[in-house]
Amino acid sequence: MLNKLRNKLDHLDRQILYLVEKRLTVATRIGLVKKKTGLLILDRNRDKIVVKKWLDEAAKLKLNKKFIETLCTLIIKESKRIQGL
Repeated sequence: MLNKLRNKLDHLDRQILYLVEKRLTVATRIGLVKKKTGLLILDRNRDKIVVKKWLDEAAKLKLNKKFIETLCTLIIKESKRIQGL
């Protein structure tokens, strides 16, 4: 029983990592578009919108607000890093 549950967690962890990689790939492409069009990489307003969307969805799922905010912020920071900021 325990091994089955751990295997499920392992599978979910791989899915999370796959989705993070896909998100960062899109963020890289956004960075290229921004550079090409002369836009700034840093867009605090967009970052706030993204965090709010995450928190709204997290509330529906009854997830810990602070945890989700921290997770989202880390992903945004990594997105900015790979965009060259």
